[in-house]
Amino acid sequence: MPRIACLLVPDLPVAAACRADPELAGRPLVLVEGSGPHARVIAASRAARARGVRPGRHTVTQARALAADLVVRTRDAAAERSAAHALAEVAASLASRTETAADGTVYLDATGVTHLVASEAALATALVARAARVDLEARVGVGASMTVARLAAEHGDGTEVVPAGVERGFLARLPLACLAPGPDIATTLQRWGIHRLGDLARLPVAEVATRLGPAGAALIRAARGEDERPLAPEPLPAVVEEAVALEYALDSLEPLLFVLRGLVERA
Repeated sequence: MPRIACLLVPDLPVAAACRADPELAGRPLVLVEGSGPHARVIAASRAARARGVRPGRHTVTQARALAADLVVRTRDAAAERSAAHALAEVAASLASRTETAADGTVYLDATGVTHLVASEAALATALVARAARVDLEARVGVGASMTVARLAAEHGDGTEVVPAGVERGFLARLPLACLAPGPDIATTLQRWGIHRLGDLARLPVAEVATRLGPAGAALIRAARGEDERPLAPEPLPAVVEEAVALEYALDSLEPLLFVLRGLVERA
């Protein structure tokens, strides 16, 4: 049975901004696209959210009314690409088969990882630790499918492993909103009294598909931990290159081997 790990950084745009400018860490920060007091907030730090600021809902003016010491920055696409690349490299350091989603989340084939780490729990811990080394506060989930792994990463303890066979039990307690159903489907499901994934998973797929279409059926499968597709790993590069600039000459084999080991580990 395949096993998938999900490596993600919550609010990657905010994390990327703080990674680029560490002085922003812990401050009530919002990111905007555009300029002026009417620019809409597209991302907010935990400190800003704690003051009531909500991305997509508030403008800069409205956000400042909630947090007088608000820090406003323009979204930095380059910083986000750098952070996403660093996260992908963390994943690639422990797995040869990885897939990166549009939001920077990375999925890894965790099947048979015991040749590198002692257990799936050790894999999750190692991924979080390696992400921290590149200044990213990551979360990891491991499960039988991409859906289970992602929900475990988002709603688990930070290094959550969902053992095979207990997926539906883990998912059952999660709120319906974690699957982000469309507004119309969400309204219908709430009218039916469906508030958690356990309620959703018990519905018959065929009947729901008749009422809500393919999107409704896909939600039920997700609530059961069933993926619509398998992992689609990126192709491995034909040539792997690593380099290091030395500030001193190497006059013996031992220091050369030390440098080469570091390059091999990075590659």
